[in-house]
Amino acid sequence: MNPKAEFYLPADAKRGPVKYLCVSAHADDTEIMAFHGIKTSLEREDTEFNAVIVTDGAGSSRTGKYKNVTDADMVRLRNAEQKAVAEKAHYAGVWFLNYESRHERMRELIDDLKEIIIKISPKVIYTHNICDSHRTHIMTVSALIAALKELKDVYCPESLFGMETWRDLDWLPEKNKLLFDVSCSNGLDAELLSMFESQTAGGKRYDLAAVARREANATFSASHAVDNFTKISYGMDLLPLVKEEIPMSLYAVRLIDAFANEVIHNVKEFEK
Repeated sequence: MNPKAEFYLPADAKRGPVKYLCVSAHADDTEIMAFHGIKTSLEREDTEFNAVIVTDGAGSSRTGKYKNVTDADMVRLRNAEQKAVAEKAHYAGVWFLNYESRHERMRELIDDLKEIIIKISPKVIYTHNICDSHRTHIMTVSALIAALKELKDVYCPESLFGMETWRDLDWLPEKNKLLFDVSCSNGLDAELLSMFESQTAGGKRYDLAAVARREANATFSASHAVDNFTKISYGMDLLPLVKEEIPMSLYAVRLIDAFANEVIHNVKEFEK
């Protein structure tokens, strides 16, 4: 395990036999892309939610009162915010791996993820989708896929979902698009993201944008039907990358080609 790593156990941690895990690149990525798991864990007695935060967040953007905060202080701030969120939402535990946002230590990261995954054996894993535009997010999902491939003979999750963070997934063809009901009437979704004040007051209103995206997904999910949900997150099935050992790049191309073919088919139908 990375010598800088830390495990945090919330005081009121919720335990259950059905274990959900989110593997995120940064603090607050979990609450953006895995609110479905957080919400499910709070609603179901038998479910617990765990999180892994891969990087230390030292390079996050900042302005206003956070403009002159040092990288070291930003790391402490972001980890403290994530711990407060874990307390609020009764996470079972949070692993802060505290890697820098670089690619040089992939082997160590893969080994750390393997150790954590074997320890908790989650039924469901959420992570970044492979078509995300953030390089550190792609690094994170790549390391997770590699770890799961190496564990395949002894463990495999029932579900592995690649979720929206820095790139929406509304473009996925319906056959490839997974819909997650994240309807929330008590405002917890926005509240959790607003607790990352170093981000929301530091120039990035994720608390507004992430929730608005979910609301937009719900409204635009079906053109000829009334809305059945108030908020939806989209994801993609990443389990074939593990079970069938399909290369990530090939899998991404297949999804993009399916989108391109759908667009071409629709256009040609009315093209003169």
